Formats: sequence, C-alpha cells, structure tokens
Amino acid sequence: MEKLILKNGAELIIGEGASISRIPVSLDSYEELADLAGKLVDNNLQTVKFASGDIVTGEYENMALMTPHFTVTIQDDSKLQVVFGLRQKTQQELQQDDMQIAIAYLSDDQAITVPALYPEWRPTGTYAAGDRRNYKGGLYKCLQSHTAQADWTPAEAPSLWAPLLVPDPDIISDWVQPDSTNGYSTGDKVIHNDKIWESLIDNNAWEPGETGTEALWKEVTE
Repeated sequence: MEKLILKNGAELIIGEGASISRIPVSLDSYEELADLAGKLVDNNLQTVKFASGDIVTGEYENMALMTPHFTVTIQDDSKLQVVFGLRQKTQQELQQDDMQIAIAYLSDDQAITVPALYPEWRPTGTYAAGDRRNYKGGLYKCLQSHTAQADWTPAEAPSLWAPLLVPDPDIISDWVQPDSTNGYSTGDKVIHNDKIWESLIDNNAWEPGETGTEALWKEVTE
C-alpha cells in the first residue's frame, strides 16, 4: 500500500506510481476533500515521506502545494479522483517562514504595531490557542484550539478569537468591548458615548461611564 506521511504523522493512502509532483488519492466525498486540504497545511509539509508498506521510499523537506492545488475528476463509481503535487519552497518563501517564527515571539503590544506581518486568517486548517491572524486589517488572537470553518471568522466567533486592542497612541479610537483576555491597558484612551475616557487599570474590560467604574475609567478633555 502506497502512502504519503506528513510531519504530524498523518498518513494518506495514495495511488500507485505517485511522484512528488503528481500524487493521486481516491476520496468518497467533497467533505473528505475539505479534510485533505486541512491536512496539507504549511506545518505538515515541512517534512513529507513516501512509503510502501513500512518502507520509506522518499523523504522531502520544506515543501509547498503546487498550483492549481487540486484537480478533481468524478469517477464512474462516483468517487473523486483527486490529484495534487508538491514542490520545494523557494528561498524567499523560506525567509518568510523564518520571519513568521520571529514574530511569534513578539508581545501583543509589539504585534499590534505590525499586523501586516501576520498571516491572513483562512477558513481551513486548525488554529491553536495563542495564534495571531490578520483579518480585514485587524489582528486577532486565538482563544482556544479549533478547526476552522467559513462562518467562524475572527470577527464573528468571540469565543474563539479576540481582537488585540492596543490603540495607536496618536489616534483615539471608539471603545470596543474586549474579551477578558485582552482588555485595555493603563493610559489607553477611547471614545464612548461622545466622551473621551482614559483607562486607570490594566486588562480593563469594563464599559466606560457605567456605574461602579469610577476607579477604572476617568473622563478626560483633549
């Protein structure tokens, strides 16, 4: 039995005679195709192996999906014949990978100043708690590990994602209800109900001007 083994240990049964640039698989449904796409993500392609039974016949590093990603043919038995290929990453792509590793060590305060360096959120694959993704120009942090879905965008799934709310010191933005993990910091200023407020504490998730928040926010004039 021929198979492709990904870095995370996932094994894909592939057709005989496969090559690195042409890998055929037989699937029962488009749901299985979506699952396949979720497995062939960047991290899993860092190391891939071809195997026949228990014997490894080929091993490759730093691979990426070729374009187009998948060619799909419906067989007479209604199964899907899916073909994809892998290629070696370019030097530029490897440098970008190194940058992604570097920005993973930035604090949230630092990260919010360079949101364009972070990958765009995609509705495929898996996300781990702490992952940061750019979505429509805003930077979001993953709150809990999950498999992505098209309707679980960072803006629409507050249980899964929280926006990083570190305002530009030169711009006073409208107050946005933060998650308990990403509140405003001491000195942050926001606009709420046509007034300007300054946070008096760190991790401030309370609404400015509400009863009982006198020690949390103060109204300021600018």
